[in-house]
Amino acid sequence: MKNKHVIWVIIMFGAIWGILEATLGHVLQFLPPYVSGAVMFPIAASLLIIAHKNTMSLSSLIWIGLIAASVKAVNFLMPGLPAVKTYNPMIAIIMQSAVMAGAIAISSKVTMPEKFAIVMGASVLWRGLFVGNVYVNKMITGFNFPQIASADAVLSFVIIDGLIAGVVLAAAVYGLEVLFKRWNPVLRIGPALAVPMLVIAGVLTWFF
Repeated sequence: MKNKHVIWVIIMFGAIWGILEATLGHVLQFLPPYVSGAVMFPIAASLLIIAHKNTMSLSSLIWIGLIAASVKAVNFLMPGLPAVKTYNPMIAIIMQSAVMAGAIAISSKVTMPEKFAIVMGASVLWRGLFVGNVYVNKMITGFNFPQIASADAVLSFVIIDGLIAGVVLAAAVYGLEVLFKRWNPVLRIGPALAVPMLVIAGVLTWFF
């Protein structure tokens, strides 16, 4: 029963992440990068923190990222959309879930200031990894991605935007810690809820 619960939590939270990427992420792309970066990663990380409270499994966070990335893969079916426009966001999602799994693992028994430092580091780290991925893409495709257009662009994307998002996430972590003291975040999730949410995520990804 517990394993079934974990499976449905993974699908549910992966679908929610996919829905947010398709809707909120679509809106945020019209705003300055530091604004979108300061919103989406903290929200996704907060989802993973709540999911971990439901599963108590770090590997489940990786699977949630894979589900969300799979939802994003629906865009591969859209004619005229360059594959890299779908591939890079998928890689970003997977990197975010992996980095947050590590952050949660090492922050379970630390002080709140240390936890803040860890999540801020996670915000910078996934961006650094993503820049490495983009450099590989450039070598393969020859396309000069905006994140690596110049040294200033790399610095802004990884450090400045990363720290801004990290501060927002640190505030979210504090809020969640306060909330968890008053609310048990363990949810009853089954196929009747998780499967329709996954379908909705796929449909929204196609239309947005």
